[in-house]
Amino acid sequence: MLNLSKYIIVLVIVLIIIIALLFQNKNPELRMDIILASINNIKDISVVQYHYEKIVKLNKAPNCNMTVIIKGNVEGFLNLNKVHKEDIKIKDSIVYIYLPDVELRFNLIDYRIFKEFVLFNCNRIELLNEAISKGKNLIIREAKKDSIEEKTRERVREILRNLIMGFGFKDVIFIKDSLRL
Repeated sequence: MLNLSKYIIVLVIVLIIIIALLFQNKNPELRMDIILASINNIKDISVVQYHYEKIVKLNKAPNCNMTVIIKGNVEGFLNLNKVHKEDIKIKDSIVYIYLPDVELRFNLIDYRIFKEFVLFNCNRIELLNEAISKGKNLIIREAKKDSIEEKTRERVREILRNLIMGFGFKDVIFIKDSLRL
């Protein structure tokens, strides 16, 4: 399923490039609309994914503690639906573009209760959910330390630069601040 969606995205990009080449020397406004449509059609672009395993220990009380092994993936992605016409400028065959911030998504793969001591006045389900939530936060924090945001930003820029330069532009410059007024 994942491979099929990649092929569909590549096919859409190729079709957009072909259409763009037909209008290469036409109205710059039309070219900007084609770039924007191409970027928005990609939607969420997830280019980096790290796998993590964490051991989480929760001690709520002497009679309420649990150790859980959590496995999950953290994806770095950009929501390209947030790119608007105001975020793109074209000047002298150079495209200036502002991209939204990198977002992170945690996907829980598996968890295993390694050890638990739960008596009557302790809610086992709440304790487990709290351990999973704590594990998720620890994993996301570790992914940030591993520079997932920077690597995602670099790869997305590389992909978009190749896409936009395929439309016949000389260069693509990614700017830090929004062009919106």
